[in-house]
Amino acid sequence: MRKNVGKDVVNIRKDVRRRLIEVAGKRETIAYSELMKKFGLTRGGHPNSKVRVGDVVGKISEDEDKQGKNNPMLSAIVVHKDRKTIGDGFYELAEHLGRLEKGQDKKAFWKREQERVWKHRY
Repeated sequence: MRKNVGKDVVNIRKDVRRRLIEVAGKRETIAYSELMKKFGLTRGGHPNSKVRVGDVVGKISEDEDKQGKNNPMLSAIVVHKDRKTIGDGFYELAEHLGRLEKGQDKKAFWKREQERVWKHRY
């Protein structure tokens, strides 16, 4: 394993965050696959795989949450290319952060969070 992997992950996260903010400014979504291709990320599943896209966008939303509950989950605009839907990890993280309650309408929460991302000033 490379010595600077931690530093690389931080830099990748910063670059991905900047890209998500650009996309949000256009009121658009971006596919996981586009982020994977542009930033050399992977879907994961193998112990030796590179940095996983879900981990990166999840950490970005965790960082936003730490800055304040009024900050939207920036990962709400990252979707599966074919289905145009969010990954299950988004909902798991939202529950973990206390933003989504058990039994709450997940799709409605996601759509509200997308709107919050698009309206937020970064």
